[in-house]
Amino acid sequence: MKKMTATAIFIISVMLVFSSCSFKRDWNYMRDTIKEMDQRLIEVEQQTEVIDSMLVEISAYQRENQVITNQLLQSLEAKVETLRQALQLSKSEFSEMMLRIESYSDTTGITSQDAFNSAYIDFTRGDYDLAEIGFNSFLEKYPQSIKAVDALFYLAESQYFQQKFNQAISNYDRLRVSYPHHQYQTTVLYHSGLCWEELGNIRKAREIYQQLIDAYPDSPEAQRVKDKI
Repeated sequence: MKKMTATAIFIISVMLVFSSCSFKRDWNYMRDTIKEMDQRLIEVEQQTEVIDSMLVEISAYQRENQVITNQLLQSLEAKVETLRQALQLSKSEFSEMMLRIESYSDTTGITSQDAFNSAYIDFTRGDYDLAEIGFNSFLEKYPQSIKAVDALFYLAESQYFQQKFNQAISNYDRLRVSYPHHQYQTTVLYHSGLCWEELGNIRKAREIYQQLIDAYPDSPEAQRVKDKI
C-alpha cells in the first residue's frame, strides 16, 4: 500500500512537472501573441492618424480650391459683363455715328433724309421714273442707311409700275435676300408673282404665289392669288 502510494505520488509529481512546463509554454506563447497584437494595434493607430491627417489636408485643399474656383468664376463673370457692356456701347456708338453721318449735308447740301423724302414724294405723285432715279441715287450714296430697306422696296415698286418687270424682280429678290425680315414681305411676294406672270412664266408665278399663301395665308395678297394656283 505504501509502495503504491509512493508510486502514485511520483506519477502525480511527474505530471505536475510536465503540466507546469506545458502551462509555461502556453503562457509564454500567449504573452508573445498579446505583445505582437499590441504592436500591431500601435501600428494601426499610427496609420489611422496618418490617414486622418491626409483627410484633413484633402478637405482643406478642396475648400481652398473651391474658394479659388469661385473667385475665378466671379472674375470671369465680371469680365464677360464688361465685354457685354463694351459691345453694347460700341453698337450704340456705331448707330449714333451712322445717324450723325447721315445728318451731315453732302457736297450738294442735301442730307440722306432729304434725298429719301424727295424720291418718296416723286413716288407718291406717280412720277415713277423720277422716283427710280432718286432711290437708285440714295442707295448708291447711303447703302448703310437705316432707310436703305425702304429705298430698295420703293425702287422695285417704281420699276414694277413702269412695267420694268425684270428689273423689279431683281430688286424684289435682292430685298428678300438682304433684308429677310423686312415689313414688305406680302407685297414683295405678290408683285414678284405678278411680274413673272406678266413675263409669261406662269410656273414661276405660281411658285411665288404658293410661297405667299404658305407664309401669309390670312393676308389680303394671299386671298387675291388663291385662284391663280
